[in-house]
Amino acid sequence: MLDWLSKALDTLLLIFPRLVIIRSTHALVSFRMGRHMRVHPPGLHVYWPLVTSVTLIPTARTTYNVETQVLTTREGRTIAVSAVLVYTIPQPALAVGKTVDIDDTIGDIACVSVAECLANMTLEHVLDTNASGELSRLVSKRAADRLGRFGVSLEFACLTDLAPCDVIKHFGFAPPPPPKVCKNG
Repeated sequence: MLDWLSKALDTLLLIFPRLVIIRSTHALVSFRMGRHMRVHPPGLHVYWPLVTSVTLIPTARTTYNVETQVLTTREGRTIAVSAVLVYTIPQPALAVGKTVDIDDTIGDIACVSVAECLANMTLEHVLDTNASGELSRLVSKRAADRLGRFGVSLEFACLTDLAPCDVIKHFGFAPPPPPKVCKNG
């Protein structure tokens, strides 16, 4: 019932400057008139919301858990693999200016980097390189090269889960039939 009053008040407040405190773990990226980008370091800042849009972005050490993927090795075996990335964002202007959502970009690059590293390996080679730590180094290098373009500095990537698995594809909405039970005798 009073929605119009709330909207009117919000619109009226656009003409007044806003005060924002940026913590030492973040940076504020502002776009004035939609195109003039500026990065504000930690501290106390004032901006005019009528002509400025702002995005707060973490710059401190952060982790990203890569969802479990089921991948196929060179010889056709399936494996389930997931990873974690540890990173910082030293260039927030690139992170905000070149992507719509930096978290989605980091996740997509991480998934692709893991998949590309494992695609041409046999299961035995995957398990051997994982045991030696070489596989995590390969994924780290590949992901770091790509993430750097978006202002992200990758500290390291590490595979957290790696296991051979069987994939059962089920199409439709009915539950799968129950397994057949063999009776002896």
